[in-house]
Amino acid sequence: MVLFILFTIGLVCIFLPRCHHLRQLQQRKTELQAENRETEAMTRALQEKQKRFSTDPAYVERVARETGMVKPDEVVFQYTNATDRPQPRRRTP
Repeated sequence: MVLFILFTIGLVCIFLPRCHHLRQLQQRKTELQAENRETEAMTRALQEKQKRFSTDPAYVERVARETGMVKPDEVVFQYTNATDRPQPRRRTP
C-alpha cells in the first residue's frame, strides 16, 4: 500500500508541472491566434487601400488633398478662426 501511495505521489510530482505548462501553452496559442486574426484583418484592409489607389483616381485625389497636397497652379486659401488670433490687451487706469 505504501509503495502504491509513493508511486502515485511520484506520478503527480512528474505530471503536475507538465499539465500546468500545457495549460500555459494552450493559453498562449489562443492569444497568438487572436493576434493573427487581427493582423490578417489589417492586411486585408491595407490590400483594399492599395487596390483603390491603383484603380480609383478620385480616391487618390481625396487622400492627397487630405494630406495637404495641391495641384500645380492651384490657389489655396487658408482661414484661421478668430479664437486663434491674439486678442488686444486693454489697459486699466
